[in-house]
Amino acid sequence: MWPFNRLKVFWKVFIWFWLSLILLVLVFLTSWALVKDSISYYSADREMVGISKKLAKLLESDMLERRKLRFARNLLRPYEPPRFKRIPPEKDQFRPFYLVDEQLKDWKGEKLPVPVVGLLAQPEVAGRVAVYGDFIYIGGPKITIENVSYQLIVTQFIGRYKGRVIFHILHSISIWQALIFLATSAAMCFLLAWTITRPIRLLQQSANQLANGDNIKASESMGNRRDEFFELAQDFDQMAEKILATVSAQKQMLSDVSHELRSPLTRMQIALGLIEKQLNHDDVKHLKQVVKDCELMEQMIAQLLKLASLERGQLYEAEQRFNLNELLEQLMKDVSYEANQRNIKLNVNYHISTNDIELNGYYGLLRSAVENCLRNAIKYAPDDSLVEVFTQQEQGFLNVLICDQGSGVKDESLDKLFDPFFRTDDARARESGGTGLGLAIARRAILAHGGDICAKNRSAPDSGLCMVLRLPMERILSE
Repeated sequence: MWPFNRLKVFWKVFIWFWLSLILLVLVFLTSWALVKDSISYYSADREMVGISKKLAKLLESDMLERRKLRFARNLLRPYEPPRFKRIPPEKDQFRPFYLVDEQLKDWKGEKLPVPVVGLLAQPEVAGRVAVYGDFIYIGGPKITIENVSYQLIVTQFIGRYKGRVIFHILHSISIWQALIFLATSAAMCFLLAWTITRPIRLLQQSANQLANGDNIKASESMGNRRDEFFELAQDFDQMAEKILATVSAQKQMLSDVSHELRSPLTRMQIALGLIEKQLNHDDVKHLKQVVKDCELMEQMIAQLLKLASLERGQLYEAEQRFNLNELLEQLMKDVSYEANQRNIKLNVNYHISTNDIELNGYYGLLRSAVENCLRNAIKYAPDDSLVEVFTQQEQGFLNVLICDQGSGVKDESLDKLFDPFFRTDDARARESGGTGLGLAIARRAILAHGGDICAKNRSAPDSGLCMVLRLPMERILSE
Protein backbone atom coordinates (compact mmCIF):
# COMPACT_ATOMS: atom_id res chain seq x y z
CA MET A 1 0.00 0.00 0.00
CA TRP A 2 1.24 3.48 -0.85
CA PRO A 3 2.54 5.09 2.39
CA PHE A 4 0.54 8.25 1.64
CA ASN A 5 -2.66 6.25 2.18
CA ARG A 6 -1.59 5.54 5.76
CA LEU A 7 -1.38 9.23 6.66
CA LYS A 8 -4.11 11.00 8.58
CA VAL A 9 -6.44 13.31 6.68
CA PHE A 10 -4.79 16.35 8.31
CA TRP A 11 -1.36 15.51 6.90
CA LYS A 12 -2.81 14.53 3.50
CA VAL A 13 -4.51 17.92 3.18
CA PHE A 14 -1.43 19.73 4.48
CA ILE A 15 1.01 17.97 2.09
CA TRP A 16 -1.24 18.32 -0.97
CA PHE A 17 -1.82 22.05 -0.43
CA TRP A 18 1.84 22.72 0.37
CA LEU A 19 3.15 20.84 -2.66
CA SER A 20 0.50 22.46 -4.85
CA LEU A 21 1.56 25.91 -3.65
CA ILE A 22 5.24 25.19 -4.31
CA LEU A 23 4.42 23.73 -7.72
CA LEU A 24 2.40 26.81 -8.64
CA VAL A 25 5.33 29.04 -7.71
CA LEU A 26 7.72 26.94 -9.80
CA VAL A 27 5.34 26.99 -12.77
CA PHE A 28 5.04 30.75 -12.43
CA LEU A 29 8.81 31.19 -12.34
CA THR A 30 9.24 28.87 -15.32
CA SER A 31 6.66 30.65 -17.46
CA TRP A 32 8.08 33.99 -16.41
CA ALA A 33 11.63 32.97 -17.29
CA LEU A 34 10.63 31.49 -20.63
CA VAL A 35 9.02 34.62 -21.99
CA LYS A 36 11.18 35.37 -25.03
CA ASP A 37 10.82 39.12 -25.31
CA SER A 38 11.51 40.02 -21.68
CA ILE A 39 14.81 40.64 -19.95
CA SER A 40 15.32 39.41 -16.40
CA TYR A 41 18.24 40.30 -14.16
CA TYR A 42 19.71 38.02 -11.49
CA SER A 43 22.89 37.41 -9.56
CA ALA A 44 25.54 35.28 -11.28
CA ASP A 45 26.45 31.91 -9.80
CA ARG A 46 29.96 30.76 -8.93
CA GLU A 47 30.52 29.02 -12.28
CA MET A 48 29.58 32.13 -14.26
CA VAL A 49 31.83 34.36 -12.17
CA GLY A 50 34.70 31.88 -12.57
CA ILE A 51 34.37 31.79 -16.37
CA SER A 52 34.31 35.60 -16.64
CA LYS A 53 37.41 35.92 -14.43
CA LYS A 54 39.32 33.35 -16.48
CA LEU A 55 38.40 35.17 -19.69
CA ALA A 56 39.38 38.55 -18.20
CA LYS A 57 42.77 37.22 -17.17
CA LEU A 58 43.27 35.76 -20.64
CA LEU A 59 42.34 39.00 -22.44
CA GLU A 60 44.67 41.08 -20.23
CA SER A 61 47.62 38.80 -20.94
CA ASP A 62 50.51 39.68 -23.28
CA MET A 63 49.55 37.10 -25.92
CA LEU A 64 49.09 38.01 -29.51
CA GLU A 65 45.54 39.13 -30.22
CA ARG A 66 44.88 36.27 -32.65
CA ARG A 67 46.09 33.76 -30.08
CA LYS A 68 44.00 35.40 -27.36
CA LEU A 69 40.85 35.10 -29.42
CA ARG A 70 41.58 31.46 -30.24
CA PHE A 71 42.06 30.59 -26.55
CA ALA A 72 38.99 32.62 -25.62
CA ARG A 73 36.94 30.77 -28.23
CA ASN A 74 38.10 27.42 -26.86
CA LEU A 75 37.33 28.53 -23.29
CA LEU A 76 33.79 29.57 -24.15
CA ARG A 77 33.02 26.83 -26.69
CA PRO A 78 31.01 24.69 -24.17
CA TYR A 79 28.67 27.64 -23.70
CA GLU A 80 28.00 28.31 -27.40
CA PRO A 81 24.74 27.27 -29.10
CA PRO A 82 24.65 23.59 -30.20
CA ARG A 83 25.42 22.77 -33.82
CA PHE A 84 21.80 22.41 -34.89
CA LYS A 85 21.14 25.94 -33.53
CA ARG A 86 23.94 27.53 -35.57
CA ILE A 87 23.18 29.58 -38.65
CA PRO A 88 25.38 30.56 -41.60
CA PRO A 89 28.42 32.63 -40.57
CA GLU A 90 27.24 35.71 -42.45
CA LYS A 91 24.00 35.71 -40.42
CA ASP A 92 25.46 34.54 -37.12
CA GLN A 93 24.77 37.22 -34.49
CA PHE A 94 26.17 35.21 -31.57
CA ARG A 95 29.30 36.59 -29.93
CA PRO A 96 30.95 34.78 -27.03
CA PHE A 97 31.89 38.04 -25.29
CA TYR A 98 31.69 41.81 -25.57
CA LEU A 99 34.16 44.52 -24.57
CA VAL A 100 32.53 47.90 -23.93
CA ASP A 101 34.55 51.03 -23.25
CA GLU A 102 33.61 53.91 -20.96
CA GLN A 103 31.72 55.62 -23.83
CA LEU A 104 29.51 52.49 -24.08
CA LYS A 105 30.98 51.60 -27.46
CA ASP A 106 31.81 48.10 -28.57
CA TRP A 107 35.51 47.44 -29.18
CA LYS A 108 34.54 46.07 -32.63
CA GLY A 109 32.39 49.08 -33.38
CA GLU A 110 29.25 46.96 -33.67
CA LYS A 111 25.86 47.77 -32.23
CA LEU A 112 25.36 46.41 -28.74
CA PRO A 113 22.42 44.00 -28.15
CA VAL A 114 19.56 45.27 -26.01
CA PRO A 115 20.30 42.94 -23.03
CA VAL A 116 23.93 44.10 -22.98
CA VAL A 117 22.81 47.74 -22.84
CA GLY A 118 20.36 46.85 -20.09
CA LEU A 119 23.05 45.04 -18.13
CA LEU A 120 25.39 48.03 -18.43
CA ALA A 121 22.62 50.21 -16.98
CA GLN A 122 22.62 48.17 -13.76
CA PRO A 123 24.16 49.87 -10.68
CA GLU A 124 26.69 47.04 -10.41
CA VAL A 125 27.55 45.21 -13.63
CA ALA A 126 30.07 42.66 -12.33
CA GLY A 127 28.35 39.59 -10.94
CA ARG A 128 24.98 40.36 -12.57
CA VAL A 129 23.21 38.29 -15.24
CA ALA A 130 20.73 39.37 -17.91
CA VAL A 131 18.47 36.58 -19.22
CA TYR A 132 17.06 37.17 -22.68
CA GLY A 133 15.57 34.45 -24.84
CA ASP A 134 17.97 31.54 -25.21
CA PHE A 135 20.99 33.46 -23.91
CA ILE A 136 22.36 34.89 -20.71
CA TYR A 137 24.74 37.84 -20.57
CA ILE A 138 27.15 37.77 -17.64
CA GLY A 139 28.70 40.94 -16.29
CA GLY A 140 32.42 40.26 -15.82
CA PRO A 141 35.15 42.39 -14.25
CA LYS A 142 36.63 45.49 -15.85
CA ILE A 143 39.83 44.88 -17.78
CA THR A 144 42.51 47.08 -19.32
CA ILE A 145 43.85 46.43 -22.80
CA GLU A 146 46.44 48.79 -24.28
CA ASN A 147 45.64 51.39 -21.58
CA VAL A 148 41.93 51.36 -22.44
CA SER A 149 39.40 50.27 -19.80
CA TYR A 150 36.70 47.86 -20.96
CA GLN A 151 33.70 46.25 -19.29
CA LEU A 152 33.67 42.53 -20.04
CA ILE A 153 30.32 40.90 -20.90
CA VAL A 154 30.29 37.10 -21.43
CA THR A 155 27.55 35.41 -23.47
CA GLN A 156 26.27 31.89 -22.81
CA PHE A 157 23.62 29.79 -24.52
CA ILE A 158 21.32 28.11 -22.02
CA GLY A 159 18.49 26.75 -24.17
CA ARG A 160 14.84 27.49 -23.54
CA TYR A 161 14.06 23.87 -22.64
CA LYS A 162 17.13 22.94 -20.65
CA GLY A 163 15.88 24.25 -17.34
CA ARG A 164 19.00 26.20 -16.44
CA VAL A 165 16.99 29.40 -16.33
CA ILE A 166 15.15 28.09 -13.31
CA PHE A 167 18.45 27.21 -11.69
CA HIS A 168 19.76 30.71 -12.16
CA ILE A 169 16.54 32.22 -10.90
CA LEU A 170 16.52 30.04 -7.80
CA HIS A 171 20.22 30.67 -7.27
CA SER A 172 19.52 34.39 -7.05
CA ILE A 173 17.13 33.74 -4.13
CA SER A 174 18.85 33.94 -0.74
CA ILE A 175 18.54 31.15 1.80
CA TRP A 176 16.56 33.45 4.11
CA GLN A 177 14.08 34.27 1.35
CA ALA A 178 13.59 30.56 0.66
CA LEU A 179 13.15 29.79 4.37
CA ILE A 180 10.65 32.63 4.80
CA PHE A 181 8.67 31.39 1.79
CA LEU A 182 8.67 27.79 3.05
CA ALA A 183 7.75 28.83 6.60
CA THR A 184 4.95 31.15 5.44
CA SER A 185 3.49 28.64 2.99
CA ALA A 186 3.77 25.84 5.56
CA ALA A 187 1.99 27.95 8.18
CA MET A 188 -0.80 28.83 5.75
CA CYS A 189 -1.25 25.21 4.66
CA PHE A 190 -1.09 24.03 8.28
CA LEU A 191 -3.83 26.49 9.24
CA LEU A 192 -5.92 25.46 6.25
CA ALA A 193 -5.51 21.74 7.00
CA TRP A 194 -6.30 22.33 10.69
CA THR A 195 -9.44 24.27 9.78
CA ILE A 196 -10.63 21.49 7.48
CA THR A 197 -9.83 18.56 9.78
CA ARG A 198 -10.84 20.11 13.12
CA PRO A 199 -14.55 19.26 12.65
CA ILE A 200 -13.54 15.67 11.87
CA ARG A 201 -11.62 15.46 15.14
CA LEU A 202 -14.59 16.94 17.03
CA LEU A 203 -16.89 14.35 15.48
CA GLN A 204 -14.40 11.66 16.45
CA GLN A 205 -14.45 12.88 20.07
CA SER A 206 -18.24 12.91 20.01
CA ALA A 207 -18.26 9.34 18.69
CA ASN A 208 -15.97 8.24 21.53
CA GLN A 209 -18.22 9.95 24.07
CA LEU A 210 -21.24 8.27 22.53
CA ALA A 211 -19.47 4.91 22.79
CA ASN A 212 -19.02 5.58 26.52
CA GLY A 213 -22.75 6.18 26.87
CA ASP A 214 -22.58 9.96 27.25
CA ASN A 215 -25.36 12.17 25.93
CA ILE A 216 -23.56 14.58 23.59
CA LYS A 217 -24.36 17.32 21.09
CA ALA A 218 -21.79 17.32 18.32
CA SER A 219 -23.38 20.33 16.58
CA GLU A 220 -22.70 22.53 19.63
CA SER A 221 -18.96 21.85 19.37
CA MET A 222 -18.91 23.23 15.80
CA GLY A 223 -19.13 26.82 17.02
CA ASN A 224 -20.30 29.27 14.36
CA ARG A 225 -19.76 26.91 11.42
CA ARG A 226 -22.78 26.45 9.21
CA ASP A 227 -21.20 24.42 6.43
CA GLU A 228 -21.40 20.75 5.45
CA PHE A 229 -19.56 19.75 8.62
CA PHE A 230 -22.27 21.41 10.72
CA GLU A 231 -24.93 19.54 8.76
CA LEU A 232 -22.99 16.31 9.31
CA ALA A 233 -22.83 17.06 13.05
CA GLN A 234 -26.61 17.60 13.10
CA ASP A 235 -27.12 14.24 11.40
CA PHE A 236 -24.73 12.71 13.93
CA ASP A 237 -26.78 14.18 16.78
CA GLN A 238 -29.96 12.71 15.36
CA MET A 239 -28.30 9.32 15.06
CA ALA A 240 -26.93 9.58 18.62
CA GLU A 241 -30.36 10.47 20.00
CA LYS A 242 -31.94 7.45 18.32
CA ILE A 243 -29.18 5.13 19.52
CA LEU A 244 -29.35 6.42 23.10
CA ALA A 245 -33.13 6.22 23.06
CA THR A 246 -32.98 2.63 21.82
CA VAL A 247 -30.39 1.65 24.42
CA SER A 248 -32.33 3.40 27.18
CA ALA A 249 -35.54 1.66 26.14
CA GLN A 250 -33.72 -1.66 26.09
CA LYS A 251 -32.34 -1.10 29.60
CA GLN A 252 -35.75 -0.03 30.87
CA MET A 253 -37.38 -3.06 29.28
CA LEU A 254 -34.76 -5.32 30.87
CA SER A 255 -35.44 -3.80 34.26
CA ASP A 256 -39.23 -3.95 33.82
CA VAL A 257 -39.19 -7.56 32.64
CA SER A 258 -36.95 -8.54 35.54
CA HIS A 259 -39.30 -6.88 38.02
CA GLU A 260 -42.34 -8.49 36.42
CA LEU A 261 -40.72 -11.93 36.51
CA ARG A 262 -39.60 -11.65 40.10
CA SER A 263 -43.08 -11.50 41.62
CA PRO A 264 -44.51 -14.68 39.98
CA LEU A 265 -41.18 -16.43 40.59
CA THR A 266 -41.43 -15.64 44.29
CA ARG A 267 -44.95 -17.03 44.35
CA MET A 268 -43.73 -20.17 42.56
CA GLN A 269 -41.01 -20.67 45.16
CA ILE A 270 -43.54 -20.32 47.99
CA ALA A 271 -45.91 -22.76 46.28
CA LEU A 272 -43.08 -25.24 45.76
CA GLY A 273 -42.19 -24.98 49.42
CA LEU A 274 -45.77 -25.78 50.42
CA ILE A 275 -45.96 -28.64 47.94
CA GLU A 276 -42.68 -30.06 49.21
CA LYS A 277 -44.12 -30.39 52.71
CA GLN A 278 -47.08 -32.40 51.41
CA LEU A 279 -45.06 -34.85 49.29
CA ASN A 280 -43.44 -38.07 50.42
CA HIS A 281 -39.70 -38.70 50.25
CA ASP A 282 -39.71 -40.26 46.77
CA ASP A 283 -41.63 -37.37 45.21
CA VAL A 284 -39.51 -34.69 46.87
CA LYS A 285 -36.35 -35.64 44.97
CA HIS A 286 -38.14 -34.93 41.66
CA LEU A 287 -39.18 -31.56 42.96
CA LYS A 288 -35.64 -30.55 43.93
CA GLN A 289 -34.64 -29.96 40.30
CA VAL A 290 -37.59 -27.60 39.85
CA VAL A 291 -36.56 -25.77 43.02
CA LYS A 292 -32.98 -25.56 41.77
CA ASP A 293 -34.13 -24.08 38.45
CA CYS A 294 -36.26 -21.52 40.29
CA GLU A 295 -33.27 -20.53 42.43
CA LEU A 296 -31.18 -20.11 39.28
CA MET A 297 -33.88 -17.91 37.77
CA GLU A 298 -34.01 -15.89 40.98
CA GLN A 299 -30.25 -15.44 40.86
CA MET A 300 -30.38 -14.41 37.20
CA ILE A 301 -33.17 -11.89 37.78
CA ALA A 302 -31.31 -10.41 40.75
CA GLN A 303 -28.20 -10.02 38.61
CA LEU A 304 -30.23 -8.53 35.76
CA LEU A 305 -31.72 -5.94 38.10
CA LYS A 306 -28.28 -5.12 39.48
CA LEU A 307 -26.80 -4.81 35.98
CA ALA A 308 -29.70 -2.62 34.85
CA SER A 309 -29.25 -0.29 37.82
CA LEU A 310 -25.50 -0.03 37.17
CA GLU A 311 -26.16 0.69 33.48
CA ARG A 312 -28.41 3.58 34.54
CA GLY A 313 -25.78 4.84 36.98
CA GLN A 314 -27.88 3.97 40.04
CA LEU A 315 -25.32 2.65 42.53
CA TYR A 316 -27.48 2.58 45.69
CA GLU A 317 -24.29 2.87 47.74
CA ALA A 318 -22.24 5.69 49.23
CA GLU A 319 -18.47 5.95 48.93
CA GLN A 320 -16.46 4.88 51.97
CA ARG A 321 -12.92 4.14 53.08
CA PHE A 322 -11.81 0.53 53.36
CA ASN A 323 -8.61 -1.48 53.39
CA LEU A 324 -7.97 -3.43 50.20
CA ASN A 325 -5.84 -5.99 52.00
CA GLU A 326 -8.67 -6.82 54.40
CA LEU A 327 -11.18 -7.04 51.55
CA LEU A 328 -9.02 -9.52 49.63
CA GLU A 329 -8.30 -11.65 52.69
CA GLN A 330 -11.99 -11.82 53.59
CA LEU A 331 -12.88 -12.90 50.06
CA MET A 332 -10.18 -15.59 50.10
CA LYS A 333 -11.78 -17.01 53.25
CA ASP A 334 -15.26 -16.89 51.70
CA VAL A 335 -14.25 -18.88 48.60
CA SER A 336 -11.82 -21.22 50.35
CA TYR A 337 -14.53 -23.87 50.87
CA GLU A 338 -15.18 -24.18 47.13
CA ALA A 339 -11.44 -24.25 46.41
CA ASN A 340 -10.69 -26.88 49.06
CA GLN A 341 -13.31 -29.23 47.64
CA ARG A 342 -11.24 -29.47 44.44
CA ASN A 343 -7.86 -29.13 46.14
CA ILE A 344 -7.25 -25.71 44.53
CA LYS A 345 -4.66 -23.63 46.34
CA LEU A 346 -5.31 -19.90 46.84
CA ASN A 347 -2.39 -17.51 47.01
CA VAL A 348 -2.15 -13.70 47.43
CA ASN A 349 0.97 -11.73 46.46
CA TYR A 350 1.18 -8.05 47.40
CA HIS A 351 3.68 -6.33 45.13
CA ILE A 352 2.84 -3.05 46.88
CA SER A 353 2.25 -2.43 50.57
CA THR A 354 -1.54 -2.32 50.79
CA ASN A 355 -1.51 -2.49 54.59
CA ASP A 356 -0.86 1.24 54.84
CA ILE A 357 -3.10 2.29 51.95
CA GLU A 358 -6.84 2.56 51.97
CA LEU A 359 -9.29 2.83 49.13
CA ASN A 360 -12.03 5.40 48.78
CA GLY A 361 -14.83 3.79 46.81
CA TYR A 362 -17.92 1.63 46.79
CA TYR A 363 -17.12 -1.30 49.05
CA GLY A 364 -20.06 -3.47 47.99
CA LEU A 365 -19.48 -2.95 44.27
CA LEU A 366 -15.74 -3.59 44.44
CA ARG A 367 -16.26 -6.67 46.62
CA SER A 368 -18.82 -7.97 44.12
CA ALA A 369 -16.44 -7.38 41.19
CA VAL A 370 -13.48 -9.13 42.83
CA GLU A 371 -15.67 -11.97 44.10
CA ASN A 372 -17.20 -12.59 40.66
CA CYS A 373 -13.75 -12.79 39.07
CA LEU A 374 -12.38 -14.95 41.89
CA ARG A 375 -15.25 -17.44 41.82
CA ASN A 376 -15.05 -17.51 38.03
CA ALA A 377 -11.35 -18.43 38.25
CA ILE A 378 -12.09 -21.24 40.73
CA LYS A 379 -14.90 -22.63 38.54
CA TYR A 380 -12.71 -23.03 35.48
CA ALA A 381 -9.41 -23.88 37.16
CA PRO A 382 -8.43 -27.57 36.98
CA ASP A 383 -8.29 -29.67 40.14
CA ASP A 384 -5.06 -29.59 42.15
CA SER A 385 -4.08 -26.25 40.59
CA LEU A 386 -3.37 -22.73 41.83
CA VAL A 387 -5.42 -19.52 41.75
CA GLU A 388 -3.31 -16.43 42.43
CA VAL A 389 -4.23 -12.86 43.32
CA PHE A 390 -1.68 -10.11 42.69
CA THR A 391 -1.71 -6.40 43.51
CA GLN A 392 0.64 -4.05 41.69
CA GLN A 393 1.00 -0.39 40.75
CA GLU A 394 1.34 0.52 37.08
CA GLN A 395 1.10 3.88 35.27
CA GLY A 396 -1.17 5.64 37.74
CA PHE A 397 -3.35 2.59 38.40
CA LEU A 398 -3.60 0.04 41.20
CA ASN A 399 -4.05 -3.33 39.50
CA VAL A 400 -5.66 -6.38 41.07
CA LEU A 401 -4.88 -9.50 39.01
CA ILE A 402 -6.77 -12.76 39.48
CA CYS A 403 -5.13 -15.61 37.56
CA ASP A 404 -5.96 -19.30 37.19
CA GLN A 405 -4.17 -22.20 35.53
CA GLY A 406 -6.99 -23.28 33.24
CA SER A 407 -7.02 -23.59 29.48
CA GLY A 408 -7.54 -19.86 28.90
CA VAL A 409 -9.82 -18.23 26.33
CA LYS A 410 -9.43 -17.63 22.60
CA ASP A 411 -7.95 -14.20 21.93
CA GLU A 412 -10.93 -13.10 19.84
CA SER A 413 -13.26 -13.84 22.78
CA LEU A 414 -11.37 -11.92 25.48
CA ASP A 415 -13.21 -8.62 24.99
CA LYS A 416 -16.58 -10.39 24.76
CA LEU A 417 -16.22 -11.94 28.23
CA PHE A 418 -17.72 -8.80 29.76
CA ASP A 419 -20.80 -8.77 27.51
CA PRO A 420 -24.05 -9.88 29.20
CA PHE A 421 -24.92 -13.56 28.62
CA PHE A 422 -21.69 -14.28 26.73
CA ARG A 423 -20.27 -17.76 27.33
CA THR A 424 -17.21 -19.34 25.79
CA ASP A 425 -18.60 -22.82 26.50
CA ASP A 426 -22.35 -23.03 26.95
CA ALA A 427 -22.35 -26.60 28.22
CA ARG A 428 -19.71 -25.95 30.87
CA ALA A 429 -21.33 -22.65 31.87
CA ARG A 430 -24.69 -24.29 32.47
CA GLU A 431 -23.07 -27.16 34.34
CA SER A 432 -21.30 -24.74 36.67
CA GLY A 433 -24.46 -22.73 37.19
CA GLY A 434 -23.23 -19.62 35.36
CA THR A 435 -25.61 -17.04 33.94
CA GLY A 436 -23.15 -14.97 31.90
CA LEU A 437 -23.83 -11.82 33.95
CA GLY A 438 -21.14 -11.91 36.63
CA LEU A 439 -18.31 -10.39 34.58
CA ALA A 440 -20.68 -7.82 33.03
CA ILE A 441 -21.60 -6.68 36.56
CA ALA A 442 -17.91 -6.68 37.54
CA ARG A 443 -17.06 -4.44 34.60
CA ARG A 444 -19.77 -1.93 35.50
CA ALA A 445 -18.63 -1.96 39.13
CA ILE A 446 -15.04 -1.14 38.16
CA LEU A 447 -16.18 1.54 35.69
CA ALA A 448 -18.13 3.16 38.54
CA HIS A 449 -14.75 3.64 40.27
CA GLY A 450 -13.27 5.33 37.18
CA GLY A 451 -11.20 2.25 36.36
CA ASP A 452 -11.31 -0.55 33.84
CA ILE A 453 -11.22 -4.33 33.64
CA CYS A 454 -9.75 -6.61 31.01
CA ALA A 455 -8.89 -10.26 30.48
CA LYS A 456 -5.69 -11.68 29.06
CA ASN A 457 -4.22 -15.12 28.57
CA ARG A 458 -1.12 -15.94 30.57
CA SER A 459 2.05 -16.21 28.54
CA ALA A 460 4.14 -19.38 28.34
CA PRO A 461 5.23 -21.39 30.24
CA ASP A 462 2.16 -20.64 32.39
CA SER A 463 -1.33 -21.25 31.10
CA GLY A 464 -4.69 -19.89 32.13
CA LEU A 465 -6.59 -16.63 32.23
CA CYS A 466 -5.91 -13.41 34.14
CA MET A 467 -8.55 -10.84 35.06
CA VAL A 468 -6.99 -7.39 35.51
CA LEU A 469 -9.01 -4.93 37.62
CA ARG A 470 -7.53 -1.43 37.25
CA LEU A 471 -8.37 1.19 39.87
CA PRO A 472 -7.10 4.79 39.52
CA MET A 473 -4.52 5.83 42.10
CA GLU A 474 -6.71 8.85 42.93
CA ARG A 475 -8.85 6.39 44.88
CA ILE A 476 -5.92 5.45 47.13
CA LEU A 477 -5.77 7.34 50.44
CA SER A 478 -2.64 7.22 52.59
CA GLU A 479 -3.23 6.93 56.28
